[in-house]
Amino acid sequence: MTSGKRHSIPARLIFLVLLAVSLTGHFRQTLQAAEPGRTLLVKFPRPFHLEQIWTFREFESVSPPCPGIVFWTGTDYEAGTRRLAITGERLLSEAGLQKLLTTGVKEKDPGLYYQGEAPARDLEFQKLDLDGDGKQEVLLTGRGGAGGTSLLQVFKISEKKVTRLFTDSSRFGFWIFDETGDGSYEIANPGFAWTAGPDDQMQPSEFKVYTFKEGTYQLQRSISAASLDQLLQQKKRNARTPFSRLQSVSIINYYQ
Repeated sequence: MTSGKRHSIPARLIFLVLLAVSLTGHFRQTLQAAEPGRTLLVKFPRPFHLEQIWTFREFESVSPPCPGIVFWTGTDYEAGTRRLAITGERLLSEAGLQKLLTTGVKEKDPGLYYQGEAPARDLEFQKLDLDGDGKQEVLLTGRGGAGGTSLLQVFKISEKKVTRLFTDSSRFGFWIFDETGDGSYEIANPGFAWTAGPDDQMQPSEFKVYTFKEGTYQLQRSISAASLDQLLQQKKRNARTPFSRLQSVSIINYYQ
């Protein structure tokens, strides 16, 4: 047994050396959606100030808990922007996150699936099956700009992969509805074009409608506000919205 322990020491040293080498990559590239089977070395110039952590689980009430995907948000004060990083749940500490963001590491260890910008304020995460496959997507809502612009990002969560399906901004929020009743929801964005309504208040004049197609949301058509209103009269606005907080409800108008 003593001989076995002595022989294990060099092997451990070799492993540590190889691990150290693998963690010293100097690649600086923005990681969007991780591609299956692809190993990336990523490095970011500086850490951000962590402000919020939210964990996605496909099933909430199981024991032991199913593996989660962690959404980290914070502020990069030097750049003056809010940042979002999405990782596997094995990364459980802020210190581990900062090391990941500033040190070259393998994409799958501990698993950096996405990084990019996040809304400046009023961030909220919600879950809703948008594409009708029986699995929930993650909706990140928030606001930005001096006028409180509404922001929406939609993420698809699958095994060891996170894909951003939709991102856009609007003056008036977003309308989500199932036009054909097939379980796949459209997203309508009025953007920033407006017309004067009652009491000269601004209201949407036109919407761009996005449908889920070929694995992402794609622009399908543009319709007038009056046409969308007529279409939605046939739907039922869900008073019992799946969104748990009033902030998201004010950004998203959800119809079934």
